[in-house]
Amino acid sequence: KLTLNNLHFDPGTEVKNVCTLFTNMAEKSGNTLRYRVENMQKTILFGDAQRFQQILYNLLSNALKFTENGLVEVSVQVLRIENNTASLTVNVKDNGLGIDASNIDKIFQDFTQEDEYTAVKYGGTGLGLSIVKKLAELFNGSVNLESTKGVGTLVTCNLRFETGELAKMSSGNPEDPVIELPEGFRFLVADDEDYNCK
Repeated sequence: KLTLNNLHFDPGTEVKNVCTLFTNMAEKSGNTLRYRVENMQKTILFGDAQRFQQILYNLLSNALKFTENGLVEVSVQVLRIENNTASLTVNVKDNGLGIDASNIDKIFQDFTQEDEYTAVKYGGTGLGLSIVKKLAELFNGSVNLESTKGVGTLVTCNLRFETGELAKMSSGNPEDPVIELPEGFRFLVADDEDYNCK
């Protein structure tokens, strides 16, 4: 039921923004987070940047959740191809907990995690990878996961976008709206994930 909101965007900027969000989370777990973007032709893309961010967000969230005192690497490659389209490959690699080969297909199902132990110890809804799979398909792409228990995981997303135009990118710095609240107005934020509350 999702409708894509397409706009012109720089994939390198979107990757940097998402990875910056996870810097503190990585440090708290003793992890090193590295990222690099290969975009030799400096191709601007036209598509739903927010959903692209969500794919990367979900993959990074998983990688960091199941990795302690390790390394998480994000690499993105953008290749312009014919007929005003571009191919984008996202790799998220970690040396964390890993997944048993017999459970790899299962974890792409809604509300499903590898096993009960994982669900209890690490929490979460079991929706992260199923959402990534659905979003990748919306981008006429695919997702593949390779993992070895106790060694780590590599997730690869191949996505297709139309090529965009630099001149049509929004500035990304809209004026902050002025919101007036009644005196003494308070918010209660309730969530089982500290990161979401923050």
